Amino acid sequence: MSTVAEPSQWALAASVERRIRLTGVDWETFRKLASTTRGARFAFDRGALEIMSPGPLHESHKGLLGDFVRITARALGIPWMPQGSTTWGCEEAERGIEADECFYFAPEKIEAANAAIARKSNESSDYPPPDLAVEVDLSRPQVDRPAIYATIRVAEIWRFDSESLLIEQLREDGRYVASPVSRFLPVRAEDIQRWLLDEDSSDRGDWEERLAVWARGLKSV
Repeated sequence: MSTVAEPSQWALAASVERRIRLTGVDWETFRKLASTTRGARFAFDRGALEIMSPGPLHESHKGLLGDFVRITARALGIPWMPQGSTTWGCEEAERGIEADECFYFAPEKIEAANAAIARKSNESSDYPPPDLAVEVDLSRPQVDRPAIYATIRVAEIWRFDSESLLIEQLREDGRYVASPVSRFLPVRAEDIQRWLLDEDSSDRGDWEERLAVWARGLKSV
């Protein structure tokens, strides 16, 4: 089950990450805002629109998490493909979202995405849903983000609230449940959390080199 931060933590985070919730918004308005507005993250749930303005701390955590995925996959020779903060959605269900980071790992999805790129398509509907999404939540979400991801059928989410890292995996019944280990990389939630919080990342180059050495060591585990 997901963990919920204490109210005091959300109050503290409000100074570094702002969210607002609008109601009565239609699908086309969400799509236009998401495609034309830079610097904000959008989530849409059947008429309710969440707009989140990330601050420097949010972006720092996001960068570390994204680099953790890239460096670990590369060190282990695992095929992967990034899709950044692409806007994903299902018009029929009136749900859509922008992840902080998202990735493909399934070979057939990577192939389909490369085919769409070769056609120079910029429509997310021409691309398969990502396998892994990264979410940094320093403040309380204003819409049901897991339900949106479940509608899109994102298999796994990594959630980080600046204190703990949670891996959630989608079940057949459409709910996310906590898992100690990722489906796509041979890493545990506690491993990811350690590299985010306990390993010194003040020198980013050094952090990346140490992470790559650690990740290559996973081959022998």
